[in-house]
Amino acid sequence: MSDTIVGAFNRRDFVRASMSAAALAALPASMLAAAEAEADKAAVLAQIPKMHAENIRRLQEWIALPSIAAENRNYPQGPEYMAQLARAAGFTGVKLVPTSGKPGVFGRLDAGAPTTVGIYFMYDVKQFVPEEWSSPPLEGRLVQKAGLGTVCMGRGAVNQKGPENSFLSALMAFKSASRKLPVNLVLVCEGEEEIASPHFSQIVMDPQVLAELKKCNGVWMPEAAQDRDGGVQVNLGAKGVVELELVSSGEKWGRGPKHDIHSSLEAAVDSPSWHLVQALNTLVEKDGHTPAVEGFYDKVRPLTAQQKKMIEDYAAKLKAHLAKHGFSDVEVNMSGGYDPTQTDPDSRLIQTQLATYRHLGAEPLLWPRLGGSWPGCVFTGPPLSLPAGHFGMGHGTGAHAPDEYYLIESTNPKVQGLDGAVASFVEYLYALA
Repeated sequence: MSDTIVGAFNRRDFVRASMSAAALAALPASMLAAAEAEADKAAVLAQIPKMHAENIRRLQEWIALPSIAAENRNYPQGPEYMAQLARAAGFTGVKLVPTSGKPGVFGRLDAGAPTTVGIYFMYDVKQFVPEEWSSPPLEGRLVQKAGLGTVCMGRGAVNQKGPENSFLSALMAFKSASRKLPVNLVLVCEGEEEIASPHFSQIVMDPQVLAELKKCNGVWMPEAAQDRDGGVQVNLGAKGVVELELVSSGEKWGRGPKHDIHSSLEAAVDSPSWHLVQALNTLVEKDGHTPAVEGFYDKVRPLTAQQKKMIEDYAAKLKAHLAKHGFSDVEVNMSGGYDPTQTDPDSRLIQTQLATYRHLGAEPLLWPRLGGSWPGCVFTGPPLSLPAGHFGMGHGTGAHAPDEYYLIESTNPKVQGLDGAVASFVEYLYALA
């Protein structure tokens, strides 16, 4: 062979490369596969900084389209947009799943891998009052936050579009690097989480969706798990929730007006509004926090085989409580709810989360249940009985409140901004494999 350049190598480089290739070939198959996976992961991670501006733009565009189930706002635009995002990230067979309420979104990403994992998304957001915000809630502006850095402020920024967009960005980094995912994914997404997921079980029980979820070894939801100081908490479960409406009317009460009247007549006519306030006052103790509904805690521990009817039973208890205190005329209309969740700390899903956080330099706190709620019971309960949880580096707060934000550029090296959050999902996917 001459000393002419062969491709990008001269003779010396060619010999070194050949020796390296020979050394790799001599490795056991498991070590060789691990080395190839590390090389693939490095190639994917290298794409993330290049996609930074595009990932911000996608988040801002998604924030500009709020789907609010309580207001019947942006349906079917919301689920259709979610389906577009899923397709762009590489999911195939994406379809809207009809329910008695708002539709869900389903899709698969088949990488030909031996491991399959489920991903839970929500595309809806909470209501908002623009006048209460320091930045327009649908613009997703980049603003400076003292002690944190640059944040994207808008409704849904952290709950849940920011973390979900970061996960989609991770999938797009795989596409940009022309690398296959190390695991297969099954996406299930709903549009009624903020009204207590009244129809989510219909999405999961769709025959095609259920069949794909049965292939999964667990289900998780992207989140921004870090607090302002960089700490991380891994939660093994969540509370159940019930959403209901109390209606007080003069007609059913038998006192007050049967139709709208001028407020000047309040001096002479009983008020259903104050009647409702008095009814609400009986629901809690004097501390304003402790539930005063008789039997409210009866079935909290242990969880029984009748879990699915537990929330409905509590709403029966609520009616009985109101009747006992003289408010039997107040209607109780249950609109949503679900059971609590619990996942084994020794499950592979949770142990992989803990290991990945430690690999990324964060020592996680293992916690029995988070203070909030999510409909993970449809995954942890029969017929799936899968471990379920949350994962994701990054920071944000203000869910359900004005000035909700998601951290984009962090000034604290212990807290990850957008790129670090995206990278954490790449790391977790490889760890799950």
